[in-house]
Amino acid sequence: MGKNWINRFYQGPSMAGTFRSGDLLFIEPVSVAGLRPGDIVVYIDSQPPPYRVNTAHRVIGIKPQGLICRGDNNPLPDPEPLPEERLIGRVTRFERGGRVRKVRGGRLGLWRARGLWARRGIWRTIAAPLRPLYRRLRRSGLVAILWKPEILQIRFCSPDGQYVKYVRRGRTVAVWRPARNECRFRKPFDLVLWREIARERERERERDRAAAEAREHES
Repeated sequence: MGKNWINRFYQGPSMAGTFRSGDLLFIEPVSVAGLRPGDIVVYIDSQPPPYRVNTAHRVIGIKPQGLICRGDNNPLPDPEPLPEERLIGRVTRFERGGRVRKVRGGRLGLWRARGLWARRGIWRTIAAPLRPLYRRLRRSGLVAILWKPEILQIRFCSPDGQYVKYVRRGRTVAVWRPARNECRFRKPFDLVLWREIARERERERERDRAAAEAREHES
């Protein structure tokens, strides 16, 4: 009997440089004994329901207490070892824009991650003085007035809950998760979408408040 392969959509910034929000991950069920440092795994995080989600990070060490993992875009390893009972599997391939690509694991994967960590450190040092100016520009809404790119909004339901993708010319430029009030952007599209999603968040809160009031009246 073949393995029961699992698919999950990737969301978030922690593996930027390797994955983008909206990539479809192909996950092979595997035990800790079948993993090597450098492999990318998907696991159930330690948050309580309903905030528990699946996370994709790279294995950087294996200890008796569990796997030591780190995102390719994260400054530090995960705060606690990953026990085997929360492990879902290893990512071997991913699909982006209709093309399936192989995921580097093992020693090659670890070298790739080290390069990304070094690049991230250099970029953060250069970009730090510009962040306050960028945030003010985003909040001003000026770019959204001058630049109006055609962006498609697509709503999905997944095992991790509902989320909304914003797509520009076949590429995901933002992902919003209403249930967690979480939004991730691909720069510079946050300069266009930030206010729009903020208004949508407020409409979602209004709908939630109205639904709660309706339930109170019914009871």
